[in-house]
Amino acid sequence: MVPMKRILVTNDDGVRSEGLQALAEALQLAKSFVERAATAVRAVKELLRAGISLPAEDAAMTERSLFPDLWAASEHLQASASFVARKNHKPRRD
Repeated sequence: MVPMKRILVTNDDGVRSEGLQALAEALQLAKSFVERAATAVRAVKELLRAGISLPAEDAAMTERSLFPDLWAASEHLQASASFVARKNHKPRRD
């Protein structure tokens, strides 16, 4: 995991501003992305770019092309095994 850099932001008026609150929330969100698997973050970024710049059908095709590799990735398989191994996991009976 890459360590997050620290930055110092000051607010000269001594009041908690909306901008500082937004920055704090954005940094917290960024930290949660840094803690994720790099392959998943890369795929999400690619999907976001596709969703913004491509027609819906093409963006959906991009999603369909990326999803199988993410589903089969070792990080997902480990997370799935961990979830199933939990004591409180109860399989659905449909």
